[in-house]
Amino acid sequence: MQQKKFEEAERLTARVEGQEQRAYLHSEIARGLLNRSESQTHGRELLDEAITEAKRSAPSRFAVRTLLTAATLYTKVDAGRSISLLSDAINCINRIESQDFTSDNQALEMKLERKQRGGQYGGEYSFRFAMPGPQPESAFREMAKIDFDTTLAQSNSLSDKFQRSLATLWMAELCLAQPQQQPKAKSKILRPST
Repeated sequence: MQQKKFEEAERLTARVEGQEQRAYLHSEIARGLLNRSESQTHGRELLDEAITEAKRSAPSRFAVRTLLTAATLYTKVDAGRSISLLSDAINCINRIESQDFTSDNQALEMKLERKQRGGQYGGEYSFRFAMPGPQPESAFREMAKIDFDTTLAQSNSLSDKFQRSLATLWMAELCLAQPQQQPKAKSKILRPST
């Protein structure tokens, strides 16, 4: 039953026109498939399709989110591929103008032509699609749990100083959240009093 739902979702995703939307849907289907051991291979294939779609689209916050999603999902099955995808996401971040991932305007807007009776132009419909995905904050934290040093080195390649500072702070926060190990005190040797 569950497998049929995944197949139906995949079939419907193929009919979606926007690359960003298809990439997001592929990554979400892959997320579900990767949670099941018998479908992990197919989940990786779909995740690779999502990555391909994201890379084909123009550099945008939506492509970055898809690449970050893929990077965090790959942490469960292939850490090396995960780090490579983080590098791809950073390169995409460096190529977009507005690197603000925190503003409220995180929706993709599309305009479709509206036809009147007789096929005449009747204006446009404006559609806004919320494109969810991880914030860079959560992706950097997740990646730092797997390989802190490499993630820190990757974050240093962010061209925007503000984004680079934020990435460093996110990883520092992860370090501070871990319990600190106390150095073992030397035990005093008690000598019997005479």
